[in-house]
Formats: sequence, structure tokens, C-alpha cells
Amino acid sequence: MNTPHDALITMIKQIEIDDSVNDDHRDELKRRVLDAFDNRATAPRGAADTTDTGSRPLRLVFGPRFARLAASIALLAAVVLTGRLLLTPHLALADIRKAVDSVQTAQYQMTITAPDRPEQKARVYVQEPGLLREERPGDVTRIRDLVHGRILELHTAEKLADLTEVPGVPKDKLPSNVVEQLRDLLRRAEAGEKGLAVTPLGGKDIAGHHTVGFTISSAEEAADDRSQLYTIWADAETALPVRVEQRILDFTVVMTDFVYNAELAAGLFSLDIPAGYHTKTTQLDVDLFSQPGEADLIKAMRLYAENGDGSLPRSIDDSTVRQLVELMSKKKPEAGVDPKQAVRDQVRKIMPITMQIGRAQAFLLSLGDKADAHFAADPVKLGEADKPVFWYRPGTAGAGQYHVIYGDLSVKELDHAPTAKSEPQAR
Repeated sequence: MNTPHDALITMIKQIEIDDSVNDDHRDELKRRVLDAFDNRATAPRGAADTTDTGSRPLRLVFGPRFARLAASIALLAAVVLTGRLLLTPHLALADIRKAVDSVQTAQYQMTITAPDRPEQKARVYVQEPGLLREERPGDVTRIRDLVHGRILELHTAEKLADLTEVPGVPKDKLPSNVVEQLRDLLRRAEAGEKGLAVTPLGGKDIAGHHTVGFTISSAEEAADDRSQLYTIWADAETALPVRVEQRILDFTVVMTDFVYNAELAAGLFSLDIPAGYHTKTTQLDVDLFSQPGEADLIKAMRLYAENGDGSLPRSIDDSTVRQLVELMSKKKPEAGVDPKQAVRDQVRKIMPITMQIGRAQAFLLSLGDKADAHFAADPVKLGEADKPVFWYRPGTAGAGQYHVIYGDLSVKELDHAPTAKSEPQAR
């Protein structure tokens, strides 16, 4: 014999549900649920009296109040379940990319975490092209205007304006902000770029938004928990990102509380030095746009040795900057120098070095396997003219010829590789 509970379940199952995307879906769903209830509730009493309780109208088994409650439960369950089905599967990367393409300004909260390091927070404002403002708790504000080639860092408590000037930057080569990074990443993922891994995460409620998530990384990076990985949670209705997570080595950057296309006051990005501030200016002497070459490698090796312990690097890869920072941090500041100022001086100093090392790495990555590129495995000090530190076979050299860079950073051509113990350059 059917129980009243079975009758309720049967009624819900008999409701035909269309799970296709349709603007009128919810209204149609509501109508069908209520029709199902009315068909049951208005059945002839005689029929109800001659059948078991499972086939009788619910209002006759439990009374009209229970029947109406049951219909409401059926409606709520169907709306919630089918609503989730509608929202989650039908938001694609292309929808998110189109939404991000419409963004001209953005505001968001940024939180940076890393093991054994204090958490860093900032409110970030972005306006295209090339404008960015970071407001960090305390007294630090950073303003970047790369259209005019300037980065201004204001330290309120010390009345210090730290200005960095960079060469003129072509608009098509502006370092990207988070909006442009997302555009580029989504375009590549949408196009099915070879080696790019996209993993759907399904739906999730975040800060009052029903969102749909994806992770995007290269196929190699997906298996490396220290590599760069993006996780994007986008609003299921607007397709705009609600939360973006980026992992780079040990660092995790989380962006939340987005506000899109709000008008931003022009003064937010002003590079005028406030009255009463003293200014320190740094010229960034790095070629950012020409094709990296051997000269970039030599310059990076010199900067590494001069700012470290005098040893030339035994590799140029993602860990090189971290190694150099560790070496620089061991140096004690000069007597009488404020510790905070010493840290700022180091940061100002490391920025162009980091860019130069990046160019050296780009050059090394451009060398094919036939280049047979190697670093010397044993330490070599800057100035040791008789010790090779790096060698490779360039495409322009004759058959079998090697370019060999020595400890004094001179370059010689040899018809064979040096016999020094070596390690192949990672590619």
C-alpha cells in the first residue's frame, strides 16, 4: 500500500521539468507544479473514498493545510534543483571572456600570503591603459602610470616619495594588470591553446553570488603545486569574476570584492608629489623590448655577482632571483641607515636586477637543444678569467663552435666544449 509520503514523492516525480536555458523557465515551472497540485486536490471525493490512501488527494488524507504545504515544498525543491542545473553548466569560458572584455575600470581587494611571511593586503584600482593604484594598510600607496613611464610610491609617515622612471613603454607592450591578464588567459584557454589545462569546478556560493569556477594552468604546471595556477570564480548571471586566485611558487594572491566600470576620480592616479615630501628618484636602466641576447645574459651574471657574494650564478631559472634576495638580505645596512630605508633601498635595487635576469632567462629559453648549453657546476667568482662559467653553441657559429663565457665575463669561441664539470641549462 502506498503511504502519504509515497504519494508526495510520486506527485513531484510526475512534474515534467525542462532543464534547457529559457528566460520563462521559472514561471513555467511554477505553473506546472501548481497545476499538478490542483489536479490532485480537485479529484472527485467518491474516487478518493474507494481507493487506498496513496491514491487519494493529499488534502483528504492530511487536510488542505498539509496539501498546500506539500505543494510548496515540491515547488521549492524543484526550483532550487533545476535552478542549480541551469546556472552551473551553461557558463563557459567564452562568457567570462566576453564579460571581462567590457571592463574599463576595476577595484578589488588583494591579499598575498606565503609560508612564514606576514599577510599583505591592498585595495587596488585599475584603469586602462596602464594605470594602477595600490593602497596598503598603514602608510604606503603605490601609483603606476606606465603610459608615461613612472611608478610613484608614497610613504606617508616619513613624507617620502619614491619615484621610479622607466623607458617609454609602447601601449601594446604595457605590463598587464589583472584585467588584461585575465583577458589574455581566457582568450588562450577559449582557443584551446595546446598545453593549457582547463578544469571546471562546478558551482559555489561566494559573498551572495552563485558562481561557476574554473582552474587554468599549463599541463605541466597542473601537476606542480609550486607553479603558477589561476582559479576563477565568475558570477553565474553577469559572468564577471567574483574571486580570482593566483598561485606563483609559494605565494598565493587572492582578489575579491570586485567593483567593475565605476567612474574613478582622476586624482587617484596623479603622479604629483605631495607638498612637504622629499623625493628619491631611480632610473630603470633596462631594455624591456628588444630581443634578448647573449649580452643580456652577461649583464645579468655581473649584477648577480656584484650584488651577491661575488660568485657568478650556476643557473638562471625561476629560483635565481630568490637566491640573490637571500644573499642581499645577509648584508648588514651601513651604520646610521634607518632599517626601513635599507629595506626600501634593497627593493629599489632588486627591481631592475630582476628584470635583467628575466631577459637573461628569456635568452636561455630561446636556445634549442642543439645549443648544448651548460653552466659550470663548480663555483666561479667574478674576475676569474681562466675559469669558464657558461658555454653554448649559437646558431650563427660555425659547425661545432662554442661561445664560452669566462669568470671575467669575456667571451671566446672554441671548437669544442670546455672540459670543466658542468650542469645542462634547464629548459
